[in-house]
Amino acid sequence: MTITTAEPAESLFNTLGAQYEDAFANDPLLCSFIKTVAEKLPANSKVLDVGCGTGKPVSHLLASAGHAVHGIDVSTEMVRLAGSQVPGGIFQQADMREYQPPYEMDGVFAILSLFQLTPGDLVSMMYKFAEWVREDGFVALCVLPSTALAPQRVVYDPTWDAVWMIGKEWMGSLTNESFLSENGWERVLKEAGFVLEAEPMSYLFSPIGENHIPEAHHCLIARRVEKAPLLGPFPWPSGQMMTGVCSTDGNMMKEQRLVSTELEKLMLGLGQQNVFALGKNAKGSASLSNSGKLTLTRDKKVAGYQQRLGKFQTAQKS
Repeated sequence: MTITTAEPAESLFNTLGAQYEDAFANDPLLCSFIKTVAEKLPANSKVLDVGCGTGKPVSHLLASAGHAVHGIDVSTEMVRLAGSQVPGGIFQQADMREYQPPYEMDGVFAILSLFQLTPGDLVSMMYKFAEWVREDGFVALCVLPSTALAPQRVVYDPTWDAVWMIGKEWMGSLTNESFLSENGWERVLKEAGFVLEAEPMSYLFSPIGENHIPEAHHCLIARRVEKAPLLGPFPWPSGQMMTGVCSTDGNMMKEQRLVSTELEKLMLGLGQQNVFALGKNAKGSASLSNSGKLTLTRDKKVAGYQQRLGKFQTAQKS
């Protein structure tokens, strides 16, 4: 696969500025969707517009409905435009992957703003939204489903059941974008603690201007039903909380649900090289000696990896 240089989102949208609004803001079906979600929210709700762009149409419609609008965007130019077009809104430049809202939100909106994330970051953002929104609060998304893309123009990513478009031509620039299917979006939302509040809406939209092709938009509204925090922070277990201790002695690595065929292929292709093993609370390295013995330097908490790494190396040697 040929990797094509893509423009980072920050510089891309700094350059586009109001051009983006001219092409995409006049979307009657999207505006109707935003108004519907706004009506489901309690009066004077606190809402967050993730990837707010110029503030139109999302932040503007939410503010017009009487809600307190916060908006973030990676582009300083977009933040400037949004602040000038949505009086009373609070807008700041921020990378959504690193942002933390000042308080719990009643609704989170991510409208056509999730494309230039990796599939892993995309899934992670759904869990972040679940942390940001209150119980029974809403998340509203507008995305392009992978099923609407030409198969010959995408690369399938089996790890995330997603597809990539590398070097996609969009508004005069090249972008790298990832996409989930309709079922994929529903699955990820469910895993993050949401349930769909209504049947998703799908339609074809033609951006205004030359050199734009119609896009298949897919709008979802989901409600948070999971009460417990999904990403923590979690307290250390107390003696009263612990009813038993399970010792695996590394046997958990034999569980089929933890076996990755793709990972085995990767490890077998490494040959006699040093392997760096990275964990949250410990790190170390694994290396293969001339005698074929694997040496793993790690915290004892994760020594269970040694058995499985040994299988990789044994298979490679034979």
